[in-house]
Amino acid sequence: CLISTKTANKDYPPELSAGLNTVYEILRMLTVRELKRRAEEARGKTDFVTGVSTRLLFTEYVDKLYKDRTISDYAACAFSLKGMAELNRQVGNDKGNRLMAVYVKGLQDFLGDDGLVARTGGINFSVIFKKNRFDEIAVYLYGKIVSLDGDAEGRIMSACAGFYPISENCTSAEELNTT
Repeated sequence: CLISTKTANKDYPPELSAGLNTVYEILRMLTVRELKRRAEEARGKTDFVTGVSTRLLFTEYVDKLYKDRTISDYAACAFSLKGMAELNRQVGNDKGNRLMAVYVKGLQDFLGDDGLVARTGGINFSVIFKKNRFDEIAVYLYGKIVSLDGDAEGRIMSACAGFYPISENCTSAEELNTT
């Protein structure tokens, strides 16, 4: 519940009223930002735990590549993070999720405009990327040291992955989601 500025101005001295107005504006901005985040999440395109795309956005992205007739320039990969159950036991689920998010967002940042990372559920992800980046993606998934702000030491995170070079014979995004 947000404080009404009119009530704050009417009942309090000017200094306190100004402070309450500032708090009100901050809360209003945070509420708007949260509502936007929830709306995006409701559209199902951003995973709220990791911040990467969902399967829905992955499918839309791949469908656009088909329509643009550039799909044969890409490869796909499905991967699962290794050792997440043990990591969660050691550091807790919240910190484990944050480490997972850093790892997969790092992969998305690494890809840039050359592909897309999507969470398909739990510790499972799909990636589509330009074929010429195959070796780089394989090295990234093999293992990276990941740390959170304030951590003195990082954790090695890696994935078990299957790669799929896409040919012109591939007919849809759903074919990639089922392979």
